[in-house]
Amino acid sequence: MRGHFVIIFVIFTLLAPRRLLANITGSPHDFSGAYSNPHGRGEICQVCHTPHNAGSSQVPLWRGGLFIDYYKLYSSDTLDATVSQPRDGGSSKACLTCHDGSIAKGALTGCQYCHNWGPRDTNLSNDHPISFTYDAALAQKDGALRDPGNTPVSSLGGKTIKEVMLSQNRMECSSCHDVHATKGDSATARKLLLVNNAQDKLCFTCHIK
Repeated sequence: MRGHFVIIFVIFTLLAPRRLLANITGSPHDFSGAYSNPHGRGEICQVCHTPHNAGSSQVPLWRGGLFIDYYKLYSSDTLDATVSQPRDGGSSKACLTCHDGSIAKGALTGCQYCHNWGPRDTNLSNDHPISFTYDAALAQKDGALRDPGNTPVSSLGGKTIKEVMLSQNRMECSSCHDVHATKGDSATARKLLLVNNAQDKLCFTCHIK
């Protein structure tokens, strides 16, 4: 069954709309000009993905491994959500393959500079919480969150927070950022944000105050 998935993925990659590659090109995740190593200079997709011998079965055709199973999580006396460790199969764990302080900490100028940056940082306590269920029950309990099932997001075609920003009803890195720069404002917004955060517009997408 997995072999069939690989074949379908390869065909999809070969026939992918030009818009997908066009948006990644020139984005913060375009490493095609910086690599002259086994990733292949000029390659867009295979820096992160591989059609064969993927390093993880949890993230589709993920080239790297998912290294860390335990992080220091965000906590607060005013937090009503139950924050859990980034889970296998969730986008956040794939993001943390690089965005853990060891690699994606600043501008990338090439492999050697990038991969020798520094030790991994397992402290997520000073960032927006991720990997928690965000649903109507949490919104009601918190009192300052919008109901994700009934809140449309104009920059995402008017679809609801639940439909386009959550992953299995969970807040993940991909709830705010689009790694492929294809959805919402991500192609032009800073840090690939789905909603341009001018005047805190992204924040107020979910937060009432």
